[in-house]
Amino acid sequence: MRPLGPVAAVLLLSLTVPANAQYAGCATSTATIERAEQLDEWSQLRMQQLRGKGAVAPQSTVRGNVLMLQGDAFNNPFAHPPDLEGKTVVFTRKDAETFTGRTTSLAYDDAIGNVVDIAFDSASSKAVHLPFSFPFFDRTVSDVTINTRNAIVVDAPLDTPAAQQWGKLELATQRQPVIAPLMIATENSAVKVYMRTTADMLLVTWSSPRGTWLYNVQAKITADGTISFSYRSLAQAPAAAVLVTSGNESWRNAASPITSVELPVGAPLMPMLDVTCSWCSSIR
Repeated sequence: MRPLGPVAAVLLLSLTVPANAQYAGCATSTATIERAEQLDEWSQLRMQQLRGKGAVAPQSTVRGNVLMLQGDAFNNPFAHPPDLEGKTVVFTRKDAETFTGRTTSLAYDDAIGNVVDIAFDSASSKAVHLPFSFPFFDRTVSDVTINTRNAIVVDAPLDTPAAQQWGKLELATQRQPVIAPLMIATENSAVKVYMRTTADMLLVTWSSPRGTWLYNVQAKITADGTISFSYRSLAQAPAAAVLVTSGNESWRNAASPITSVELPVGAPLMPMLDVTCSWCSSIR
């Protein structure tokens, strides 16, 4: 097994605005062309930076007069496929604020229980009363909701961003208590959800055998506060996150001014920051 050590919340937060909000107007306007040129320069510099770290440039082919480029870290920097297939991640409760974590070989429970009847609608969730008291951060939980986003949510059903993504910013600003082995931003109509309970355990299995999402994952919570995520298969997950949060960690309210941002390969990287904030003293 591979110890992870104490699990601590880390926040990297900047005030952002959509890139297109700064460059509105005609697609051939001076501002738009300038923006495209900046992004082109940024892409080339980023590729040089990655190559300097040993990355291999993507291979391209021509198919029917269309250039086909393999997606990788060069041209798809926001793709971070999880490397968890065949593994189990265990979070052991340490105190009211922290867990210790470790990764082990797969400990998948084949006794998955019965199908949970979840209507695929705006809520796409099912309320569950636990047969035990579950210690979760600084509270004790008796009721949760299970949804088709591969999450166990404490309190109300989960709110998610309208954008089809769940990245670092969404995670950092998540205010609801969530336990999720593979959090996705939108409901998955192809997933089947199974549930089994005992006097001291809740086991939820999400199986998505077709469509955009291909996976089979489990979440288990027990009366001693332990949380386990098991990943039998994880063939395709375009954008997802492993998430355990109270939604009320102290660091969420501890904002700090950004005084500087170091860009090792030059100023052309600045356009990709999309930072607009009055308290930035320098970006260099």
